[in-house]
Amino acid sequence: SKKAQAYVCTECGYDANQWYGQCPGCKVWDSMKVMRGVSEPSTASSGKSSGGGAGARAAKGSTMPRMRLSQELGKEIERVLGGGVVPGGMTLVGGDPGVGKSTILLQLADGAPSSVGVLYASGEESVEQVAGRAERMGIDPDGVFLYSATRLENILEAVSRLKPAALVVDSIQTVFLEDATGSPGSVSQVRECATALLHAAKTTGMPVFIVGHVTKSGDIAGPRVLEHIVDVVLYLEGDSDRAVRILRGHKNRYGSTDEVGVFQMSDEGMKPVASPSALFLGERVLSPDVSAAPTVTVQGSRPFMLEVQALTNERADAGDSNPQAPPIRTAVGLRFERMQLLLAVLAKFVLGRGVLKNDVFINIVGGMKLDDPSTDVAVALAIASSFVEKPLPPDMCFFGEVGLGGELRPVMQSERRIAEAATMGFRRVLLPEAGSDESTEKAAKKNGVELVRCKTMADALQAAL
Repeated sequence: SKKAQAYVCTECGYDANQWYGQCPGCKVWDSMKVMRGVSEPSTASSGKSSGGGAGARAAKGSTMPRMRLSQELGKEIERVLGGGVVPGGMTLVGGDPGVGKSTILLQLADGAPSSVGVLYASGEESVEQVAGRAERMGIDPDGVFLYSATRLENILEAVSRLKPAALVVDSIQTVFLEDATGSPGSVSQVRECATALLHAAKTTGMPVFIVGHVTKSGDIAGPRVLEHIVDVVLYLEGDSDRAVRILRGHKNRYGSTDEVGVFQMSDEGMKPVASPSALFLGERVLSPDVSAAPTVTVQGSRPFMLEVQALTNERADAGDSNPQAPPIRTAVGLRFERMQLLLAVLAKFVLGRGVLKNDVFINIVGGMKLDDPSTDVAVALAIASSFVEKPLPPDMCFFGEVGLGGELRPVMQSERRIAEAATMGFRRVLLPEAGSDESTEKAAKKNGVELVRCKTMADALQAAL
């Protein structure tokens, strides 16, 4: 075998077989460093050491059944994974500090249906600290092996000795390999450790879960290649001042990334939410002073009901010192560009240019983030309700996409949205006239819901206000 020399960017993880003064990936100067030599086995060596054994197994077409998770929390995680845990799969779980990554993986380890047990290796906490948290959450101590180590060789030795059903490493930024260069958390260490864990997962058929820290921008810390190495990338989202947590798939080689899991943080750990709509609308305040529009968004196969609140306030005179102070625009849970687009449509076709002189504040109640354009009508009507100071009907729900010409465009899965609105007690649904077919009409009759069809944003404003 021979040694191959590689150069890796310490900022973004871009790798090359030659040195560059400026990284071709992130354009940072003097960031390419020499990586430790990687041994390349010759073609004359045995096929087993070069991965030939795995190829032979794949040729036979033998597959292993997915590992099913017990308890309600396990079923919610299975929804996001697209089924059970794939043997030999490697899953990366990222999220902000304190959001509950370690908690949900500790509960997942407890829910693995195996008499062998799961090895939970922590590089951030001692065994006593993890055991105290596990005891508080009511986790069976016989089903989880707790291990505290930062040296990856020690963790892999424990795996070969215990032969667990699955391995959890918390976190990939705290473990290190003796042979790899750099300190724990560096680009080279994260890459080498992830590769070693991937090799262990594929050769033994043991599922591996690793925790990844995130940067200020919300990306997984370390090289971008880390997300390419693993099979599944999950993000746990949530605000520190709210109990709701959303588990969302960003990459999944074994299923869809459309599904999300909804959990509620408590003293006993994460608890799955059976009805997210009831959770997000549970604290709804019906008042003429509140401009709120209920809407239905669909995540994968699951409809959620959310409430969009809006507040417009006429811009106060800034005085002679700053007579042209721009109005304030704030959107919490909604993309800022989407709010600006809807404001422009309202100003052009419905409310007039006066709305652009107002401060506008948008809030999605419950901490959920709206990426679905089908909620455009609800956002626009909430803004209009606050601007004209008239409340929206309390028994009406809204969904539909708004085009730049002020027209309402159809959305997918209208039947599921109507059924969810009816379940939450709404008797009328405002939706685009385009795309409304017989199946939509049948869903409305079945659930006892009146459909209010509108062609344009102006029609929607007239029907709702």
